[in-house]
Amino acid sequence: MLNHHVVTELMILDMLMNNMMERITDNCGTVRMLAVRGLGNIAVGSPEKV
Repeated sequence: MLNHHVVTELMILDMLMNNMMERITDNCGTVRMLAVRGLGNIAVGSPEKV
């Protein structure tokens, strides 16, 4: 089951979202802005997975 592409995609999405959420508290404003943009892109591209 873990080799299934949907499971792999969800695991990658979860890892990516966690990483972006951590970057929201970064000291650098540019990093925070890019993290928010990335989270927005995930929400627009795959709203059913968010």
